[in-house]
This record gives sequence, C-alpha cells and structure tokens, in this order.
Amino acid sequence: MSHVTLGERLTIAWARQHGFDIKSIPTENEKGAQRPDFLVVCPDGKFVIEVKDLAPNDEENEYELRARRGEPGGQWINPGERLRGRLKDATKKTKFLRDDPIPFVAIIVNTTWTPGTSQLDFQLAMYGRFAKWRGQECKQQSPLLHSKQNTKISAAAGLTANGSDLHTMTIYHNRHAEAPLLYRSLWRSPYIKHFCIKLSVDPDQEYWTHFEHPEADS
Repeated sequence: MSHVTLGERLTIAWARQHGFDIKSIPTENEKGAQRPDFLVVCPDGKFVIEVKDLAPNDEENEYELRARRGEPGGQWINPGERLRGRLKDATKKTKFLRDDPIPFVAIIVNTTWTPGTSQLDFQLAMYGRFAKWRGQECKQQSPLLHSKQNTKISAAAGLTANGSDLHTMTIYHNRHAEAPLLYRSLWRSPYIKHFCIKLSVDPDQEYWTHFEHPEADS
C-alpha cells in the first residue's frame, strides 16, 4: 500500500463529509506516466483532483522552533512563491486528461506555520501579479494560468482542517479553464467557498470576489 499524505487523508475526509464518492486513480507503470490522485463523483458530475502538501522547509522548521522557545524574530516569505511551485507540479498531471473535458482541481493543504495559502498567495501563484505586501515588494512572476497555458486547470483550492471532522475548502476558479467547475452540489455546503478574480483595466486592481453560481436563483 502506497504512502498516504496528510493532504490526501484530509481530501478523502472532505469528500466523504459531503457525501461524494472518491476513488484513487491507479498509477500507471509506464515510464513518465503521471496520473492525478483522485476521481470524485458528486450528484451532478465528476472531477479529478491532484493533492499537494505545502510542507515546512528547513527555514520554517527553525522559525517554529524559535517560536516555541519564545525567542524573538520573524521571517519574510514572498507571497505565492512556494504555492506557485506546488501548483506548477500539479499542472503536470493534466496530461492524463488528454481531450477529456472533465474538470481538474489542484488542492493545496498547508501544514506550515506560515500563511502560505491566503488569497494573496493564490492570486500571485496563479496570475503572477506584482504587488506590495506589508511594505515589501513581492517578486514579479509571469502568469502560471492564462488563456494559452494550463487551461485544463479548472481551479486551485486550499483545504483547511478545522480541528474536527468538518473541513473547509476554498476554491479559486481559473477564469481561463476549458472545463469550469460548475457543479451546483459544490455550492450547497457552507464548508465550500468559491472565489473568482474580479477583472479590471488595471491588473494591480484585480482581486478575488465571491463567486456565485451562474445559475443561482435571483
């Protein structure tokens, strides 16, 4: 039996919490073949999931140790930088879809002491904006997701354990997705939140806004 990560365990629990059927996708033995982690079936459709853990690195482990000792000090982590790396890894699994129009969701589970999966992190990781945060300039990145690249990514999501059996997923929809994640069953739970980017003529003025289902009752 292969090793199951914390992120995968939480994802399985999240799916079962909502009554969704979740199954592992067998890994092919062919050299170079890569498949996403799970197939999820909800009442009105199905989608595939690739789970990535945002685990502490050596610097963060040292920061946590100092914090537990009550020692002063802090650290600066460029918003979105590490999250972008995990999302980039997840995009490799979209090759599994080929021409299948099924939605693909990259789920990030943050197990570090640092924010790492805030709205700003997701915005910078997905769309590569240049911004200032707490008086410091963020490293400029080219967009990871745009109209001609990684359009098979329907959404990226942050999964949070609430210290109980109820886990909250925040879904950040990709405005360039070939197969948008629009199953109404994903809008019926208070433990699933949806956001999309509010467009602006000035890219620096774009930000996440709550995403209502296109067919929501008026």
